[in-house]
Parts: sequence; C-alpha cells; structure tokens
Amino acid sequence: MANTFSATSQVRLPKIDLPAFEYDSTQWISFKDRFSAMVHDVPGLSNTMKLQYLLASLKGEAARLFDHVELVEENYTSTWQALLERFDDLKLLKREYFRALVELQPMTRPTAEELTRIVIESKRLIRGMERLKEPVSSWNTPLSSLVRYTFDEETLMAHELIAAEQKEDVYTDLLEFCEKRIKILHSSVTQTRDKIYTKPAPEASSYRPERAEPKKLPVTYRRQFQPSLACASQSQRESTKECVVCHAPHSVANCSAFGKLTVADRQRIVREQALCFKSLGRHHQARFFKSREKCEICNKDHHTLVCNKMGEQVSANVQAAKQKMIWLSTAQVLVCNDEGRETPARALLDQGSQLNFISERLVQHVRLKKRRLHKPLCGIGAVVLKTEKVVEATIKSRISPFVSVVDCLVLSKITANFPAQTREIDNFNIPKEVVLADPSFYECEQIDLLLGAELFAEMLQQ
Repeated sequence: MANTFSATSQVRLPKIDLPAFEYDSTQWISFKDRFSAMVHDVPGLSNTMKLQYLLASLKGEAARLFDHVELVEENYTSTWQALLERFDDLKLLKREYFRALVELQPMTRPTAEELTRIVIESKRLIRGMERLKEPVSSWNTPLSSLVRYTFDEETLMAHELIAAEQKEDVYTDLLEFCEKRIKILHSSVTQTRDKIYTKPAPEASSYRPERAEPKKLPVTYRRQFQPSLACASQSQRESTKECVVCHAPHSVANCSAFGKLTVADRQRIVREQALCFKSLGRHHQARFFKSREKCEICNKDHHTLVCNKMGEQVSANVQAAKQKMIWLSTAQVLVCNDEGRETPARALLDQGSQLNFISERLVQHVRLKKRRLHKPLCGIGAVVLKTEKVVEATIKSRISPFVSVVDCLVLSKITANFPAQTREIDNFNIPKEVVLADPSFYECEQIDLLLGAELFAEMLQQ
C-alpha cells in the first residue's frame, strides 16, 4: 500500500488552469461548479488565497466590478457573496439561457465550421437549462424550430428532404442530422483539397549515347497549402486573440506595454512565447512568414521592435509616426436599456456613414433587445456585407443633456482598437478648461459604437 502511494505521488499531472468568467450569465453555472471544486470548497486554503484566485478568474466586465477590492482575508466572503447575488438567480438564469438560444447567430455560410458552431452552442445552452431543471426533454418542437431558424438555405433544404416524411419534429433527430452533415462537409472539403495529381511521363525519344540524359520518371505529387497563405490566415485570426504581455485584445506588435520594454526583454518574451520574429505572431516560424515588410532600422528580416540597433533612429521613427497620426473623432457616451441601466461605451463618430452600428459585446452587456433584420451593407470597394440583427438604444452624453434614441445594426466587431497604440500627449497643448468628449482619446481602447452622419450633426450642435 505504501509503495502504491509513493508511486502515485510521483506522477506529475498536467497543470489545471483556473476557470474564467466574463460576465456572461450562461457561463455562470459552469464557472461556479469548477471554482467551488477547485478553490472555494478546498479545506486549508486561506481566504486571502481564495480571493486572489477569484479575482484572477474574473475577466472583462466581471473583473471591473471588483477592480479596487483590497486583497485581505475578510473581503473574500463579501466578494463571493456579491457574485452569488448578481448571477446566482435561477429565474434570471433561465431567462438568459432561453434568450441566448433564441438569439443564436444564424449560419453565414453552409460550411462544417458554421454548423459545428450551431451544434456546440445549442447543446451548451440546453445542457444549462437541464441543470436549471427545465423540462427540455419535452420541448421537441420549440428546440427544433429555434435551431432550424439558424440554418442557411442550403442546410435547411437538406434537412427538409429528410424531415419531410416525419410526422413530428424530434430534437435528437435534428442533432443527428447535423452531426452527419458536419462529417459529410468535412469529408468533401478534405477530398477536394487533397487531390493527387499525376503528371504523364514525357514521350520516349531516340537513344543518343553522346548526349545521354537522366531518365525521367512519372512524377506524383500532392497539392499542399503554401506556408505564406497559412501564416497570413493565422495572423488575421491572432489579431482578435489576447496579447501575451498584457492580456488585452490586441496583437503584441500593438501593445504599449511591450513597446516600453527594453529590446533584450522583448527578444526574451518572443523566445519564451515562441513568437515569430517577423510578425510577432504565433503558430508559425519566421522562415515561413512571407512579407515584404522589413525592419525600419536595419532593413533586415525581423520586426523593428526586436532590432538590436534601436536607439535614436527608433525615437525618430516613432516621432515621425506620431506626426503622421490621423486622429478620428471619438466620444465616451452612455448607452441605456429599457430598464434605465446606463453603461459607458466608446463611440467612433463617422460622418460618412448613413447608419449606426453597435458591437455584439455591448449588446450582451447592456442587454438590449434584438430584432431580426436582413439588410445588405455596402462598404468600400462596393463590398456587400449582411447583418441579421438591429437594436434600439438610447444614447446619452456624459457632459450635456443630449439624449437620442437610435436604431443600431449589430456587428460582431465594429473596427480594430483605436488608436492602434497608446500615444504620448505630453506635447499636446490642450486647454485645461476644455471638457473633452473622449478624455482617453489617446489610449488604445475598443470601439463598441459607430454613430453615423445624422447623430454626428446633432452631437456637434450640443
């Protein structure tokens, strides 16, 4: 028995990360279960350590609720109780789960990835309602209908061909159809992508001993994706991931904290995090990253921020970049819902837009009610996009009595963070008596609203 215990104690298990919670009510049950098992119910763990783990687990808006909580033992119970009072309400949780299922984002393309997203999210929400003791096993028609509403035309037609002979909708049968279709779509894409091409051998020629050439054999090869294309797609996906330095939603190249480090520290972080020395991105090596951009200092194949020759030239380049900076009009406004709850948000004022836009993140946070809308959007280059949802929002000014109720089209993301990097404004001659619409206009922050020409003019009049 002792030998068995000794052998087991020497096994090194992989690290288990703390669960994260980002103010999404549909994530609360899972977070509460995992955090209770890993931290809250652990005997012998001090309340100070529990509070530290709890604050580290909270992300985004949930973390802001407890920004200034002092890390002392007596604050853990009150902080945990505040979370329970805010999110552990069974009635509200049931409403949030059902609303999330009703507002599930429809498929944008008839692909395996989009259908997989629908299946995973619907299963997650339904499991949550089962945990809340909802009789979902008898909801065949409502659940089937809600999932079918998210199908694109091609997927919906494929399901109708199968379901036409069924007398009633059965939710489990619908999931079985989705799983089979995902396999079919994956299989068809794989076969199309991995075709094998065979070049015919050249025709035989007469024998010439004085000019013998190597014998040419049939060449069989498999088409592969170019590394440069893979890297390009990866770098686009990485722009939405969190920074490995400050954990904010931007790339390492746009991180102000990374830019303040010494060159040696930047190089160390790049090596430790296995980043690309050319793009400062992840999941690819520098030799596979194809780009025409060179170091601005030595013109070699690495990013300027990790160049060993950074000095006065870098300061000059940064100063030149600051001089070339084009500032866009932004404002800090208050967004209100039907209950009168006010939420601060950063808005981009665009007098060239005929419509107003709002991010999905802000809609979820403010809890605005969505309406279905199929409206094509025409942008630069006559590129046509489609949005499926619209909300009615009340926009208030922080510094004046201005109030306006507007319709905003819902997009997953309005634009990239602006400015791309936090700028120094020590040399800006801004009068102290001037009240800025956006006091933090120089800081790299997220844009959650885009207000068009009509509202832009009204705000200027105020």
